[in-house]
Amino acid sequence: MLFIDKPAALKFKKTLSAIAVILCCMIAMTITASAAANNKTELKASGSEAQLILDFPQAAAEEIASMQISLSVTTNSKSAEIEFIPDSNLAAKITESRYHSDTGILNIYLAGTEALFSESSPLTVGKVKISGNSVSAAVEIVKDSVKFVRGGELIEGENLTAAYGDIAYPDSVTITTKTSRPVTSGGSSHTHSYGDWKVTVDATCLKEGERIRTCRICGREDIETIPQLDHNYLLLGSHEADGTTAGYADYICVYCAETKREFDFILGDVDRNGRVNSLDAAAILKATVNKTDMDLNVADYNKDGTVNALDAAAILKWVVSL
Repeated sequence: MLFIDKPAALKFKKTLSAIAVILCCMIAMTITASAAANNKTELKASGSEAQLILDFPQAAAEEIASMQISLSVTTNSKSAEIEFIPDSNLAAKITESRYHSDTGILNIYLAGTEALFSESSPLTVGKVKISGNSVSAAVEIVKDSVKFVRGGELIEGENLTAAYGDIAYPDSVTITTKTSRPVTSGGSSHTHSYGDWKVTVDATCLKEGERIRTCRICGREDIETIPQLDHNYLLLGSHEADGTTAGYADYICVYCAETKREFDFILGDVDRNGRVNSLDAAAILKATVNKTDMDLNVADYNKDGTVNALDAAAILKWVVSL
């Protein structure tokens, strides 16, 4: 007959329970870590540019077509110029970016009818570029700045995390413009005697230029970036508002033939940039929460006589349906 030592059996049972608890914790931690790594944001710096890459598998499955993300761009000089260059393969019909030099925040907006994300590969959004002479900037993704539009609903902050899981953010990266090319020839100490500047790349309103000068003694080359020129617009014509169509003026750049249209008034264009998008909806929501007044003629998108969240929702619905 087999006798079992009850204290030993009890101890064995407790040991098994402890092991089970540990295993459950390890599994839970693994699942959590896996979920946290599912959504990733990435910055790849190269010279004066930083590439922005996003990977949201669930957003690909739900065919998210409109979103917003913000970057913090801290420059070392007020003369530094920041721009965002969208990737040429983006599916978005609308791609906008706005850099606020006073806050150092670059807001990027994408909207369209096709899914932005792919389950097979990350989304390359575009590049942040700095221009100027001997300037640099620290670029960082603003945490919790990712916003999706899903079925006409704006999902952000805790709601976004609850719906899609945690997001992994990278460390900040540095972008800089080159200003000189060192020459290693003997390392003798002397005062450089440079010749005249020679322009090697002409600056235009589409790109920055470059000029170079050479030391007569050691051959060291000093390179400077020539700032990109401003567009020189010529008025082509104008159209006065007629009650159904907004007034506008058309311009063309005499250098590159780029055209632009400036609007006097568009229903829903609360920031007066000539376009109605999710930024206008966000401004209406902010004004509603803060109980601040807005121009009824512009912000009352659904024309019900008041400015509230319904106007913002109507704008978002229109943006998604583009």
